[in-house]
Amino acid sequence: MTNVRKVIDNFEKKTLVRKVIPALTEVLKEASLSAAVLNNLFHILSKDKFITTTEFRAAVWPAMIQICRSKELPAQTLFLLLKHSEIILKYVSSSEFASNMMPLIQKSLECGVPKLQLLALDQIKVLFKSLDYGLFKTSLVPRMLKILEETTNMPVMIKSIETFRDLQDSIDVTTIK
Repeated sequence: MTNVRKVIDNFEKKTLVRKVIPALTEVLKEASLSAAVLNNLFHILSKDKFITTTEFRAAVWPAMIQICRSKELPAQTLFLLLKHSEIILKYVSSSEFASNMMPLIQKSLECGVPKLQLLALDQIKVLFKSLDYGLFKTSLVPRMLKILEETTNMPVMIKSIETFRDLQDSIDVTTIK
């Protein structure tokens, strides 16, 4: 599936939207192939103004929701979903994003895998302005504080502190207490 990207770039938009994207989202249902498929989908979605919100919601979003709710989510798939969460947020409302993607961010913060924790902390900084503050306060801040208390991984600890520092002007004092 890695060479698919080269072929994808040769298709017209109409063909991609009508034929290729539906085929990719169908294959996305197979957990073992999900990471490779997501790489190709995000390659398509990252093209500026290539697909409309309506096209995304009809063709891609239902398959992504299924992946987000999957009980057995491969780590590489989780990594790709987090890494490209800004792209997803361009096409869906913040409430839809929160209900489907927030559990993945929470899972990443709690998993103990430094690479996922670092990425989740990076994404929190980027997504903060788009997320509901109450949800941030109740769902993410406790997990970020738990990382500070429990992690022995210095880069994760530093990134967590940096995240709090970067968001300090936006966080009310009672949230941290």
